[in-house]
Amino acid sequence: MKNQEPVLFADKPDIVTLKEMQEMLGIGKRLAYKLLHSGKTKGVKVGHVYRIPNH
Repeated sequence: MKNQEPVLFADKPDIVTLKEMQEMLGIGKRLAYKLLHSGKTKGVKVGHVYRIPNH
């Protein structure tokens, strides 16, 4: 049997906005942008809005 890691945010959509990420992690806007810009969190900017995969 293969061990599977628990999914922390299984009730959230597969792609979330910056605001949703902030609420999920309990962080502010400044730290959310810092995580995206540093590459520690992956996201794609679509127009003026970031889309972050929830996995």
